[in-house]
Amino acid sequence: MAFQFLGADQSMDQIILFSVSKDIESKISQEANWTFNPDFRPTDAKRHDLGSQTNILVASHGAIYKVPYERKDKIFWAETYPSCHSVELLPDGNMISANSNDHQLTLHYNALADGDLRMKFSDSVDFPFETAHAVVYDRTRNCIWALGSVLGKFTYHVGQHPTLQLIDTFPLPLCHTNGHDLYPHPNGNLLMTTHEGVLEMTIGNFAYPQILSELKDVKSVVADHHHNIFITDPSDIAGYETWQTDSVINLTDHEILKRKGARFYKVRLWEKNSFSY
Repeated sequence: MAFQFLGADQSMDQIILFSVSKDIESKISQEANWTFNPDFRPTDAKRHDLGSQTNILVASHGAIYKVPYERKDKIFWAETYPSCHSVELLPDGNMISANSNDHQLTLHYNALADGDLRMKFSDSVDFPFETAHAVVYDRTRNCIWALGSVLGKFTYHVGQHPTLQLIDTFPLPLCHTNGHDLYPHPNGNLLMTTHEGVLEMTIGNFAYPQILSELKDVKSVVADHHHNIFITDPSDIAGYETWQTDSVINLTDHEILKRKGARFYKVRLWEKNSFSY
């Protein structure tokens, strides 16, 4: 079985699409299938599909982007805080960023021409949210889930001046702290990483999650339709930052997939996300 991943690789400050061949050695192809260089160090990338159009949503320490996969359309982008860890596209085409050290969720709107190849969101509005690390749009419930010191549920109000309304907050389950990554599972649940571990949470029953791992400070988690769970767990490698790794770990079969020289922060599977889009 072959997998493709989108990785925020900070070795060259690129978003890369790369392949893993599940043979006896679990080889990772060293040649990237697709790359994008943001203006700042990348932190996350997500695949977004709308009809026949595929885009990549990119978060970085200072800007967010919607990049057309085939490079036939303009790139949409916005400046944001240097602590940006996550990005999401909203139904009306606006975007939202999660900014951890700045404790803000930020809506970006009013896209205007920015040269021949880009459109820039010229306006933004902030909503305080402590240690905002991740944001996910829920298409079925028409809401936004945000993760920081708590899990927050927001309603998004469209308009000339869009806004967020906080509906509810939920404490992190099992006395976990420092929520970091939030990402939809194909089965409709939410995957979460915290300082204490990796959890799978059923919406409507957040108090009793499934514990997938007790590894601390996992930076990203993603699942496929075959219930493989992939994470990035920071490695103790000389010269690496405390959040970087050269590996993707499959929690389901305990396989470690290494890409020589990579310095991954977050890694996502190259699969459609029907939870959000």
